[in-house]
Amino acid sequence: MSFLTVYFEQVKRLIAVFFIGLMIPSIILQAEYIEVDVDEGVGEFQMKDTWDPPISIYMFSKSDDLLLDVQLYLNGKPIEEFTIQEKLIIDTQYIIKSEKSQTFTVRLMAQFDFVPASYLIIIVVMLVISLLYSIITYARYRQL
Repeated sequence: MSFLTVYFEQVKRLIAVFFIGLMIPSIILQAEYIEVDVDEGVGEFQMKDTWDPPISIYMFSKSDDLLLDVQLYLNGKPIEEFTIQEKLIIDTQYIIKSEKSQTFTVRLMAQFDFVPASYLIIIVVMLVISLLYSIITYARYRQL
């Protein structure tokens, strides 16, 4: 057996545990969100935590209405590009209004500000390395 084969046999489990350990934070850390029912163009919600901008907005229709060209307002200020650019403070009541009196659901989703943006790149690189290692190991055992 070559030195490289002996080395990989000894540290194979350690490498697998290391790669799995890198993926655990992205599995555990899920984005926080609040769903607000907007009835007849008005919806209210109260913050339980403080969220820093940017805060993404997704709209879901409760009926078959199309939600095209719906302008939303947060406490009278227009929300542009489905993103809230202001800090939402804990224990504060907010009102979401629509210019049309439709009934729909708005989901506010907080972004991660405590996870570096480069973390996803690291996970993808480690996953690719892990897959390449698995393919090489499988090909090597198949030759034996």
